[in-house]
Amino acid sequence: MIDTIKTLLGRPSILGYQARHGLETFAHVACSALGLPPVRVQWEAGTMTAAINRHGDLILSDIPDDAQVARRQFARWVGFVVHELLHRRYTDFGAHDGRQYVDALHNAVEDAWIESQAIKSGLLGNIRGVLAELVDGMTTDALGQVTDWSDPKQYPYSLAVFTRSHASIKAPVPGTLLPIWQEAARRVTQAQSSTDTLAIARWVFDQLRLPPHKQQQQQQQQAAKDGQGDGQGDGQGDGQESPRAPDAGSAKVPTPGQDAADVEPSMEGGGGAAFGPTGVLPRAGLTSSARWTDTAPVPGSLRFQMRRLLEASATDDMESHRLSGNLDTRRLAASAWTGRVFARRSEEAGIDAAVIVLVDMSGSMAGPRAMVAVPAAMALLETVESAQAQSMGVAFGDMVGPFKSWNETVRRIAPQAPRLAIDGGTNDAFSIRWCHDQLLRHPAPRKVLMVLTDGIGDMCEARAQIKAGTRLGIRTIGIGIQADVQQVYGQGSPNVMALPDLAKVAFRSVTR
Repeated sequence: MIDTIKTLLGRPSILGYQARHGLETFAHVACSALGLPPVRVQWEAGTMTAAINRHGDLILSDIPDDAQVARRQFARWVGFVVHELLHRRYTDFGAHDGRQYVDALHNAVEDAWIESQAIKSGLLGNIRGVLAELVDGMTTDALGQVTDWSDPKQYPYSLAVFTRSHASIKAPVPGTLLPIWQEAARRVTQAQSSTDTLAIARWVFDQLRLPPHKQQQQQQQQAAKDGQGDGQGDGQGDGQESPRAPDAGSAKVPTPGQDAADVEPSMEGGGGAAFGPTGVLPRAGLTSSARWTDTAPVPGSLRFQMRRLLEASATDDMESHRLSGNLDTRRLAASAWTGRVFARRSEEAGIDAAVIVLVDMSGSMAGPRAMVAVPAAMALLETVESAQAQSMGVAFGDMVGPFKSWNETVRRIAPQAPRLAIDGGTNDAFSIRWCHDQLLRHPAPRKVLMVLTDGIGDMCEARAQIKAGTRLGIRTIGIGIQADVQQVYGQGSPNVMALPDLAKVAFRSVTR
């Protein structure tokens, strides 16, 4: 376990963005330890827990930036990362049956098999404890949610837990299923591949569909073959109706919220739903042969407004234990031995700031809007630089990526920066979050994001991300480019129809 994860697990709770950073770092280090190629970590909103595919996309359930993540929750995410990486190490993603219910059973058996293989190999040192905590936590939740464990839709989860020898908390098993589960667990210990686990799942399904007397005969024959006694199955009585699996073609694999335990969607073609990423990873620079316009001169009024904005977030505090200033009543008891009973206001200039200028280059910005947005972005970057604050320039469409890093000057990137490509859709919520993430990593105490956009994107998600950033100390300012963006970025968000309008922007009037 890497030091970052140890540190985070030692805290009672951490913020969501800290949890994401830690998990992403851990995923990359764990890949190296497991001898795996790097993965791409992506975060998906919704009820899904975790998944990985053959291409190395590791998809985890999203954690909002300002969420309070308890130690137990974070430990579970660590377990999910390990579990999904084990799929990449051991699972043959082409091994599946095609019948939905059989594939759900296969997912359950495969999960148990890959974890047992990793524990036997001693991978990552304390892997047994990590995986045990994961499955025990899931089972504890399931025990509080599921009311009828004899329902066939619960069988895959019950089987997944029963066949994990390292699980200390077991899901209920109807008596008629116990001999089948026991034999499946025995076979899991002998499996060598995903083909073997698929054969186990098919065997389980066939057993579930046998009439009760046939089940008993097969169990007796298997027990006799293995020398396990007289073949009387545990809990199996004559004439007792056996739970039956639903028809393979019509069975519906349960999803969370349907009173069913959740078997995490880990295998392509198995019980998990197919999905694609809503967010994309940053790429280095968005360039094209089109040149929108040269950088325009920066008006003096814009420099003034920018300095006011940055100074507005400066620290303002009372410095106690002074010889002069306002009387500090807390120090009166010490007046017998010290004359320092005054407090003085302490202010810190607002230039110690980090500012990101995010420019929308989606399809709706093509033409006149891009002709305004690109030079406006360059003017804002130059203004931030003149205020002695650090700045980054970022562009987004379908994808998001920087065209100016923290360490570059505007002069250096000016000849290339206006060459920005129109890049499809307006992935604004993800792009705002990506920029917030960069700001949260920056040591500057004051953090500002300025977004130049027409605002035609995912307004609800963008508003939620802006509010999360505000709670974490990031001020997000929207500048409409020939469009009203107040619905997303708050009252007072300016509408810049042409470049000269940028000189009239009053950042202090923007409220969110």
